[in-house]
Amino acid sequence: MVSSEESIVKVFGNFSKALIEYYEVYGTVVNRTALHVGSGRDTSPGQAIDNPVVRLPDGRPYIPGSSLKGVFRSIVESYLVTVASERDRMKTSCAQLFRDNNVTPELFTRVCSPTPIESEETIESYCVNHGLFGGPDIASHIQLFDLMVKEHGETFTKPGVAIDRFLGASRPGALYNIELVAPDTKWEFRMRIYGVESNNSLEWRCAREALAFLLEYIGREGFSLGGRVSAGHGYMVFDGEPKVRHVYVDEDGRVGTKELSFKEFIKRLKGGGE
Repeated sequence: MVSSEESIVKVFGNFSKALIEYYEVYGTVVNRTALHVGSGRDTSPGQAIDNPVVRLPDGRPYIPGSSLKGVFRSIVESYLVTVASERDRMKTSCAQLFRDNNVTPELFTRVCSPTPIESEETIESYCVNHGLFGGPDIASHIQLFDLMVKEHGETFTKPGVAIDRFLGASRPGALYNIELVAPDTKWEFRMRIYGVESNNSLEWRCAREALAFLLEYIGREGFSLGGRVSAGHGYMVFDGEPKVRHVYVDEDGRVGTKELSFKEFIKRLKGGGE
């Protein structure tokens, strides 16, 4: 019979293991086209730039991890909606969750509003994207760090003018200047993934497949980030293949690290690895 002390040690041991263990995808990304991640419109008198880029206190531009997370979340959402089938009844998005006859509007409201988790039913009813990237009352399993420029990060100013969609011509008095980071600037990329292998339910298998798709997609095609992406700005690609580091806790409680190839990690997420 297991004593209460042993149970406590087991629970807290598993808890600390879940906090310590993670996979880290890291490497270098390059913006192939000019990039604008704005700090907000500057209306101060005498300011030559209407839309400056966000900067660190030392003046270097950087890209907030929250901007990157929004882009990745959108890619995963598009994938989930595309591959979802009625047969699998995968809870891929809040909208699909709501349409499922087994989920009441009351439960939908609980899942998508900032209320405390009170039952396992609520936890299991989260959509896959909420499970991966977090929501009002559930923590994210993915941590995206700010992208730090590897060198100084040159910027330039580009003039623009607003177009009146009714007249099809420039709008009087609507000239502006936007600050852009020069193409071919290199950035440090770091992404940590926690606890995606701890559950083998349908939702989590779907989540791992979605994560594998995301990594394959951004590794192969890149992604667009920041403002004016429809005009071609902010196209980012990896400079070489990303690397993966696995931080784990062994049976003796010791923390170790293991390097994986990018392809090996994706294979593992798809269920073909260790």
